Amino acid sequence: MTTGTGSGKTESFLIPVLDHCRRLRAQGHCGIKAVLLHPMNALATDQAGRIGDYLSRPELAQVTAGLYIGDRPDTDFRRVMTRREEMRVTPPDVLFTNYKMPDLLLQRGEHRSLWEGADLAYVVLDEFHTYDGAQGTDVAMLLRRLAAATGASRPSRPLGSICPVATSATLGEGTAGKDADGTLDVAARVFEMPSPADAVVGEERMSAEGFTGAVDYELPEPLMPQEVITAAARDPDSDERGPRPVLHIDAHL
Repeated sequence: MTTGTGSGKTESFLIPVLDHCRRLRAQGHCGIKAVLLHPMNALATDQAGRIGDYLSRPELAQVTAGLYIGDRPDTDFRRVMTRREEMRVTPPDVLFTNYKMPDLLLQRGEHRSLWEGADLAYVVLDEFHTYDGAQGTDVAMLLRRLAAATGASRPSRPLGSICPVATSATLGEGTAGKDADGTLDVAARVFEMPSPADAVVGEERMSAEGFTGAVDYELPEPLMPQEVITAAARDPDSDERGPRPVLHIDAHL
């Protein structure tokens, strides 16, 4: 997805991910089902707060999420696990982390329990445009190791049945429908998976004039006053009908 900030990229993948987790949870399947990778801890923390709002809904009461980053976040989320010990014992359905942390989680034996029972269906790379050059190569290899460690990889298809999702507010900006081949080529190198042209969700921007139509910004000429009406002060004791009558009451009557 290569659409602008605030266009709904997060919701477009987060809602299907949560629905998938809800259905598998109803069938009794535990373990990690989706991994969301972010280039910075701040972005992972922000997204964790967003998913917490969704998990507060009754229909998602069984779905769990965990935020696993370098340092324990200062923010405590009501529906998102942040303690590493808790996630090792009870792996969350959705794991929020940065692109470096899974490398350690796959190497160290103490984290092995985190991947037990994992059935990865989604891997999301947020801010996909940041994974270029050597960093893009590192992430591509990380995804292959992650798929192999969870048993998802298949011959000639490193990610197996995992659905990869990439989002960016700048990749292919202003070239919707024109640079789809270039975007698909980058995705194919990272995911090593062919994708059809309609896999790229872009945007077509409309100019302000195209949205509002022609606007006349000229101000009309002010109207000249035809006559001036003056209001004279009026005697409070009189009006147009003459002086007001005064009634005098004799106290001796």
